[in-house]
Amino acid sequence: MARSPTFNSKARTIAISAAAGLIMTFFVCDVCRASWPWYLKISTLTAAMWVLLWLGNESIAHYLDEKISWMKAPLKRAGLGLAAMTIYTVVIVYSMTKFFQWLWDFDLGDALNDTLYMSVVIALIITLFMTS
Repeated sequence: MARSPTFNSKARTIAISAAAGLIMTFFVCDVCRASWPWYLKISTLTAAMWVLLWLGNESIAHYLDEKISWMKAPLKRAGLGLAAMTIYTVVIVYSMTKFFQWLWDFDLGDALNDTLYMSVVIALIITLFMTS
């Protein structure tokens, strides 16, 4: 049975997003470079967030594309897209962070705020790049 192009595309997106999360952890987490258990925990969290953020924001963009035409209402589409992406990103990052903190009994402390900020900035850049 052949896989559909959509399945292959989603699988590729998941693989690339997860790899990006694993690689990103090495560069942004000083503690993780010295501790293999910390690296596994934080890289798993980061990879999961990359996957959920990419697929979720992609789904939001497709939904908004169906409902609001870029040609008829570009400012409305851009504004709602940026607002939806920002809200989704904050909810996912906060929820995933709290879930992983509960799961592995660790506290990110001030890193949670940095993670939220960095996630929103990255999502904004990607969104602006993809929609320009």
